[in-house]
Amino acid sequence: MSSEHDSEIRDRLWVEVWNLEYDTAYAHEAAKFMVRRWMKLDLLSRLLATLFTSGSAIAGWAFWTTTGWGRTSWMFLAGAAAIVAIVDGVLGSRQQIKRYSELSGSFVRLMHSLRGVLADMRIDPIFEIQTVRAKHEETRSRYAELLETYPEDLFSSDNNAISLQNLINQRRDNGNNQNSGSTTESETNTAAKA
Repeated sequence: MSSEHDSEIRDRLWVEVWNLEYDTAYAHEAAKFMVRRWMKLDLLSRLLATLFTSGSAIAGWAFWTTTGWGRTSWMFLAGAAAIVAIVDGVLGSRQQIKRYSELSGSFVRLMHSLRGVLADMRIDPIFEIQTVRAKHEETRSRYAELLETYPEDLFSSDNNAISLQNLINQRRDNGNNQNSGSTTESETNTAAKA
């Protein structure tokens, strides 16, 4: 009776650890996505500011004063650069890049820790329940702490979330085709997708 009960607990632990690893992988990809988005805004802001400020703006005014469309174009572009620089300053793209980079690093470390737990479970299918349960609780607590620091962001959208989830699912499918895991793990993967 005890071995049947232990087997049920092990199966549930497989599901719990695998789901937590999946969630952590998603959070890592989401943070990476946000870093890329904020880097684009930061690059655009710095590029426009460099092109249209101080000395280059004076040179631009001198260059574009010869025709009406040149002057209008330069004024429009200089105004757009000023607006982008102000928006970037208010939103703090460099601080956002730093914040999301740190979150991404924390999530990837947690994800690799969970992958280590899964590997241990795969290597020894009759794993010590208390040991795995303790590792799961520790990583789940750390995951919850990281989620509390994860900010809402203007670049977040449902479409982005769906794209990221599809990316993770595709990687999982490719990994399952390349790696013959245990029956329990395969069933867990199938159940988790449903």
